[in-house]
Amino acid sequence: MQHVMQNQLGPESCDSQSWQGCQIKPVWPEQQVHALHAYFNCCPESPDGRWIVLFVSEQADAQVGDICLVERATDRTLILDQGVQVEDAHRQAMQQWSANGQYVIYMKPCQNQWQVIRADVKTRELTVLFTGAQLFCGQPLQDHVPLYGMPWAPGEHRDLVLLNVRTGEYRTAVTLKQVLADHALVIERMFDGRVPDSIAYPVLSPDGSRVFFKLSCVGDKQYRSNKASLREGLFVYDLHKALPLGLYPSWGHPAWMPDSKHVLRMNVIIDTDTMQTREIPWYPSQSNSHASSSPDGTMLVMDVARDAFTAKEFHWAIVVGDDQTNWHRIHTDPAPRHGTTSWRPAHPHPVFSADGKRIYFNANMGDWTSLQVAHCID
Repeated sequence: MQHVMQNQLGPESCDSQSWQGCQIKPVWPEQQVHALHAYFNCCPESPDGRWIVLFVSEQADAQVGDICLVERATDRTLILDQGVQVEDAHRQAMQQWSANGQYVIYMKPCQNQWQVIRADVKTRELTVLFTGAQLFCGQPLQDHVPLYGMPWAPGEHRDLVLLNVRTGEYRTAVTLKQVLADHALVIERMFDGRVPDSIAYPVLSPDGSRVFFKLSCVGDKQYRSNKASLREGLFVYDLHKALPLGLYPSWGHPAWMPDSKHVLRMNVIIDTDTMQTREIPWYPSQSNSHASSSPDGTMLVMDVARDAFTAKEFHWAIVVGDDQTNWHRIHTDPAPRHGTTSWRPAHPHPVFSADGKRIYFNANMGDWTSLQVAHCID
């Protein structure tokens, strides 16, 4: 098998054949709730493999719930924060691991202001680190997380901010003004002459040296609306040098590869040194698929609801494969569409564990969506 990356970067993952007979079970013990993980860029399992963080809600729309932990060895459950309101069920509170698993970082609104909160896993202490911006995807071994302004009303938060989760210190890493100057002609065409209002949805590379993000124009200014903002592009920057590396014209649910150089964007892999791309031959060309890489860069996992990759049309399936020709479907949801009634529902968002032996994904079981874990057979 030709590897996605030529040099092994992390623990050796199971190969495609090993995933065929994988064992799948729910993470949360209760079935009559939504139990969700946030995003395919953020593994819910802690770096040491001890805990799983997830958002649990009894509401049909899953827009209010609890930030919870499950201890993998014992199935013991803990609640870090209760009654957390979220923008949607799609990524919930953006709950994620940080600082080598010492903290869970998440966001929630309080008195019309978004707060970024640190939960100390050992002490259960909650600390508000930042107010007025939203949280997107950091890396579990890094001490910084990226913040951005609310797309429907960015206010003064129009730039990319890096927040140190240990100290609470923050700095502006990339300014909107710089991005508009670096890519002026392309942005003008991309947004039909409109000037973007903010940077949006920044994702840090595994080593923290690079970032990609979108640009956003304010739309109907509604908090929960598909027209809240117009978001376009895939912009890549070197954070150490504060310099542009390039751009790709459309977003397409990108994810960093483990080498912090390549980006997996649906059916293409982008080299961010050159912005050259190569296609994954078997990957379907549907727009709402999410793909991520194993820690050693040899395997891919994706969700798909169409084509030959799902056993039933519009039932989400989870597919594992390499970047050449080998792939296997390991799961198809028993119910179609989405379990949550949120205006932006939860998607499977599959992601590997840090050792490459497990895959986490949200599954629609009918009225409820449940976080599942697949264990490969070595």
